[in-house]
Amino acid sequence: MSYQENINQNHPQDSMPDQAIAAMLDKVKEFGFEQFQEIIALGRWPDGTLLDQAEKPVALQALIIYEHQYVPLSERTGFIFKGHCSN
Repeated sequence: MSYQENINQNHPQDSMPDQAIAAMLDKVKEFGFEQFQEIIALGRWPDGTLLDQAEKPVALQALIIYEHQYVPLSERTGFIFKGHCSN
């Protein structure tokens, strides 16, 4: 079962926002992970158009979902290394 199917099954009232997230996931794949991180950091699309207030949280959610599926744990947003320092 895909992420989208799982959400729709468990939270049918939330399916509309998830469609926006699915569309934004397509943009992550279109622009590439690193460029999409830059888009979020700068708050603007490559053509200079600003992300609006509704797009910002959706873009971040899509990036985190993409990371969960394709990026190693140690490289994900918010990763905190809990290892030991060697001194």
